Amino acid sequence: EIPYIPIEFTLFFSRGKTNVEVGNDLLAYSKICFQKVIRRYERLLAMIQPVMFITIAIGIVSMYAAMLLPMYKMIGDLR
Repeated sequence: EIPYIPIEFTLFFSRGKTNVEVGNDLLAYSKICFQKVIRRYERLLAMIQPVMFITIAIGIVSMYAAMLLPMYKMIGDLR
């Protein structure tokens, strides 16, 4: 009933296995959970990376425009 402890933990301790067997089962479970976290992280990174790339690109283009447009306007006034 504790929210931060998964329900699966009750299965590990209710089977009557030895401490070594429970330890091996928990080790295997931890590897599976770690792989799930890595997959979620990679999926999230795959979504965030293009958004950040576009945001940075828009920032760079706007900075160049802010620097070059006044210069082009001044060159146009000279003609």
